[in-house]
Amino acid sequence: MIGQFVELTEANIGTVAPLYVDVFNAPPWNVDWSLAAATERLSSFSEFPRFLGLGHIRENKPVAFVMGWGERWSNGWVFHIKEMGVALAAQRSGVGRELLSTFERHLVTQNYMSVYLETGASTPAQQFYEHCGYKTIGLVSLHKKLYA
Repeated sequence: MIGQFVELTEANIGTVAPLYVDVFNAPPWNVDWSLAAATERLSSFSEFPRFLGLGHIRENKPVAFVMGWGERWSNGWVFHIKEMGVALAAQRSGVGRELLSTFERHLVTQNYMSVYLETGASTPAQQFYEHCGYKTIGLVSLHKKLYA
């Protein structure tokens, strides 16, 4: 695969913020991220204990990223992928699958026993993850708006 994988850290996490904005402001997500808000979000993730992230760089430009953090469970450590994105022009090229596979192999070396993630139901992302071996589990995501 053309390009290289790089570990995402607190020092370089901001380099994927423009890609984050591009990916999540586009369909099917259609969020209204500013670069400043995305940078703040990703920087806060990088400060979490047991944060891990991996990016794929081509021609000095990020084209994909995956990141999250570990959590202790009753019988070992599990990893929560919080965000993953692939540049629109690089989607369906195999870079996302290779990035995720490389990241999962790294998680195994860190003694993680499983990976969890959330994504939109009935989206291309759900189909991608299922194709990569992920299964839906009996959890429900809930949301409540808070008012001052």
